[in-house]
Amino acid sequence: MRLTAIVCLLCAALSITVVALGQGQAPLDILQSFRSCGAAPCFLGIMPGETRIDAASVLLGSAGFQFNGNDRVYYSADRETRVFLTFNGSTVQSIMVQFVAPAAPSIAQLMYKFGKPCEMFAGTPFVLDFAGLNALTSSESTDDFVRVRPTTRVLSIYDNARYHCGAESYVGAAWRGFDRYESGSP
Repeated sequence: MRLTAIVCLLCAALSITVVALGQGQAPLDILQSFRSCGAAPCFLGIMPGETRIDAASVLLGSAGFQFNGNDRVYYSADRETRVFLTFNGSTVQSIMVQFVAPAAPSIAQLMYKFGKPCEMFAGTPFVLDFAGLNALTSSESTDDFVRVRPTTRVLSIYDNARYHCGAESYVGAAWRGFDRYESGSP
């Protein structure tokens, strides 16, 4: 009887540990698709201002994304990640990667990949500015304050190659960590 109780307790503890570890992992390795291309991060090697739209289409296709002509968007195979490209002529000008809730990485996962944000904008949505990209989050708003936590999900990531940390003043305020920020322009 004691042995059975001990085994049950060990199995329960192991199950709780596995669930906790699983929740801390980046969903679908989508953040692994972002890497450094020159001075700024890029998605799957697509460099705004340099990559041709046909080459971007091949890169997205080889990563399992399918183009939907009606929506003019690339969908992941599970349809939980969308990639929007804007282009000028035949060259990609910007990339936005948008997440559906189950696939959305957390702010903690984003910071693990890209480090501490340079600045933030406490509007709706809450925006984190990194060197070369911006992230829109699903923050909570109460009483004219916006609250973000490490577990707050990222709704979308888009490139902003023109922004470099500390090089110029953007529209936001310095990142103070996980705290309450006045909503609207700080």
